[in-house]
Amino acid sequence: MYENEIKPQTAVLVAVDTGEYDIDVSLDELEELAATAGAQVIGRMVQKRTDMDVATCIGSGRLAELALFCENTQADMVIFDNGLSPSQQRVLSEDLGVSVLDR
Repeated sequence: MYENEIKPQTAVLVAVDTGEYDIDVSLDELEELAATAGAQVIGRMVQKRTDMDVATCIGSGRLAELALFCENTQADMVIFDNGLSPSQQRVLSEDLGVSVLDR
């Protein structure tokens, strides 16, 4: 008899900390939401900025770091705590090579 083992999707949580709210509390809540949806959170990344980057929400250096992390951990998706525009979501997905979701 064979058993099909379903591997949970792995996710990286990302947030831009502009100082408007407690980022740790927000990411804890987002992690619970991801777990409820069946995703296993394998990492968190926070970038402090005064405002979000127009094209990618995070800066180019942090984007490169995130792409490397996703590649090394074989993450299935990245979930942003901040809202993303459709163009940001498309650019991030193309640059990261994984699904990109927002809150």
